[in-house]
Amino acid sequence: RSESATIQLEGKSSAYLRELKCKHVGQLNFILHLNAFKVQPLPNKGIPSWTNATELKPFHREMDFLRVKVNPIDETVTNMPYVNAQNVGLANVEEGNINGKSFLIETKSIERSCFNKDPSARLLRHEYSKYMKNIPMSFM
Repeated sequence: RSESATIQLEGKSSAYLRELKCKHVGQLNFILHLNAFKVQPLPNKGIPSWTNATELKPFHREMDFLRVKVNPIDETVTNMPYVNAQNVGLANVEEGNINGKSFLIETKSIERSCFNKDPSARLLRHEYSKYMKNIPMSFM
């Protein structure tokens, strides 16, 4: 699976693509491997994709862990913690709920390594859906 996003942060926009590989490791646990690439979309297109990227530069790599917890009293309610670590020295914990064929997760904490500056983003919101072609992302 791949996704594209345009990030608006502090008046600047940046486009990137992510390649996502997901592995089930048992007991409602998943490992996600993500490779992100900075791109410059074609003029007048506005939306980057694997096929129209004029430049594809490595951006960062991510390793994610996703666990699903079903509520024993109400099986329609499922909570999920999502832990993300990046090779650029950032890590974040996100939590959310599954709703049918989609789930929404939001940041609970973002941390950095000792030699990185504080991250500009304070809140990440990801929505994943089985049927969506592009995954909306919000950064605040």
